[in-house]
Amino acid sequence: MLGEDEDISFHAARKRWYLQRSQEALKFRREKGAARKRANRLAKLPRDRQIYEMSRHIMKTLPPDEAYWCSPERLEQMAIQNLYQLELSLATPPPH
Repeated sequence: MLGEDEDISFHAARKRWYLQRSQEALKFRREKGAARKRANRLAKLPRDRQIYEMSRHIMKTLPPDEAYWCSPERLEQMAIQNLYQLELSLATPPPH
């Protein structure tokens, strides 16, 4: 992003824009790759173990204040939603 007093050429602005987009694309591909790797690993496990492993992952990635107040029921619900997002679900849709 440009600051108020910053003045750069059109070429430099375009170069900066392309650099930012390529960094965003790389970050997106890494996140998708990690999710796919997790999904492939979880696909081999039974359903209850999938929920447990996803719950552990969610607890690691939640901000500390949210993790502290997260009930076991809410954590299980979030784990099931994440499994559906990873397309590791059973035939029925998740409850709302």
